[in-house]
Order: sequence, then structure tokens, then C-alpha cells
Amino acid sequence: MIKPLESQTRATTQRPPRVLLVDDEVAILNAERRLLRNEGYELFTATHGAQALALLESDGPFDLLVTDFRMEDMTGIELLEKVQSQWPDTQRVMLSGYSQVDTILEAVNRGAVYKFLAKPWNDEELKLSLRRAIEQGALERANAQLLKEVEHQNLRLMALNTQLEQYYDDAIRGLNFNQSLFQWIDAAVLTVDYDGVVVGANARLIDLLGPEVIGLQSRAVLPEPLHRALDAGRIDGSGDAGRLHLAGRDLQWRARTFVHEREGRGRVITLWEEL
Repeated sequence: MIKPLESQTRATTQRPPRVLLVDDEVAILNAERRLLRNEGYELFTATHGAQALALLESDGPFDLLVTDFRMEDMTGIELLEKVQSQWPDTQRVMLSGYSQVDTILEAVNRGAVYKFLAKPWNDEELKLSLRRAIEQGALERANAQLLKEVEHQNLRLMALNTQLEQYYDDAIRGLNFNQSLFQWIDAAVLTVDYDGVVVGANARLIDLLGPEVIGLQSRAVLPEPLHRALDAGRIDGSGDAGRLHLAGRDLQWRARTFVHEREGRGRVITLWEEL
């Protein structure tokens, strides 16, 4: 025996599957209702296509529509075609006493029928087919929802990437500006790491000491007063200052220790011409 879907469906959709049965023979509808009454479905019936469409319009959505092929106002294929167009999430099964191959192919091609079952049906086969049709519909809806969520996340990632690219461009422009400012500031600036190696020099400093200073030990390129100031430098962020005559100019200078998280990382020397 096939177990009812009620417990499984309530866990996933919080409501029983809604099934619409369509047949112009009331006896057939009653037989279908008796067969499915313990399957955990919420059952609706219609005796012709127009009534089925009205129910879909007023009482939808439905998880599954089961229809006969031959009815007075429209064929089952015509009904399924309308349902496919307007309510694509409703799975579609056709029951018919007409088992011609061309009828089956037309139903599949035009109505996107999940299953074609012949009358008279096998009870267990019918219940199993309807169960699988509902499960297939639930899976398709879940996949569609997942796809929407993935698309939404992709849009968010694209927006974040655009924002990050803007931040990067802004940072590069800021860095370039700072580098230009460092080069053309109206003072000579020299940076020395904690091992005493010259790691930075702007254009004014190169005018004073020459171009080949980067990478050299500070004692090899700095005048004696500045080198002594570096050797005696403190790592509390305070600085030393003084005056000297260099390259025919009277200069003032200041040497400060660069401190990060209470640890000395290097020294910055600034020289400027006395006015």
C-alpha cells in the first residue's frame, strides 16, 4: 500500500496538496474521490473545463490537476494547455479511455502532461503517479526558488564587487595623490627603517643628498648631525631637532620615530630651509 502524503507534505509546505479532478462523468469523479480521500489531499472537482478554469481562477493555486481527455466544452488537451500557460506551477495528469498514440503525443507536446494514464486505471498505479507528480512539482518550485535566491545573491555580489572596485580605485587615487604630495612637499623628507636602511626619499631630499640613497645605510648618506640624531632617537614618538648647513643651504631638521602599537618601526627625518 502507498502511504498517505499528509505528514510529508505538511512538513514541507505546511498544507495538504490541493488536487483538482476534472471529468464530465460524475461517477468517475466520485470514484476518484473515494480512492484519494485517505491520501492527505485537499480535493476539488469540476465536471467540465470551464468550471475547472473558474476554480483555478478563484480558489488556486492547485498543486495538481487530473483531467479526462474528452469533455463537452473543451478537450482535456485544451484545458491542460490553458493551465500550462496561466498556472505553470500546477502539475498536470491526464486520464482517458482513448489510448491512441497520437492522442498521447498531442497531450504531451501541447499540454506538457506529466503523466498519461488510461482508463480503467489501476488504483495503486494512479495513487503512485499522483504522488510522484506532486513531488515533482514541489521539486520544481523549490529549484525555481533556489535559482531566484542564487540570482539575488549574484546581483548582491556584483554590487559588492562594483563597490570594492570603486574603493580600490579611490584608494589608488589617494595613494597616488599622497605619493605626489610626498614628492613635491616643500620640505625634504627621508624615511629610515628600524635597521637604519633608507627606504624613502622625496624629490627635495634627493636634491640635497643625491639620487642614490634608497637602500643604503643611513650612516652612509646622512650628515653626521642627522646620523647621531638617529642613533640617539627614542621610540616614544618624540623627536630631536636641530640646524645644519648642507649643500650651501642653512637648514632646520627634525627626526621623529614612527611608533605603531607602542613599537618603534623606523624614523622620519624632515629638513627645510630657513627663511
